[in-house]
Amino acid sequence: MSRGVGDFRDVLLRKMFAEHSGTENAVLLCNVRAIEENIRIINIKLAKISKKNHSDCIEKLITEVSPK
Repeated sequence: MSRGVGDFRDVLLRKMFAEHSGTENAVLLCNVRAIEENIRIINIKLAKISKKNHSDCIEKLITEVSPK
């Protein structure tokens, strides 16, 4: 039986909390939430791209989400 993303997230968070202090955990949790939000935004943009079916949009998306 395969594990879902939620299961992976829970395991990752438990591991992080076991290895870091309270302040570090708060920062890590904020980072996890930011990553989840970025993934949500990327998924929305990918859905729009697939509707448009424009390959040049993929390059634009990669440029938009790449770290600056």
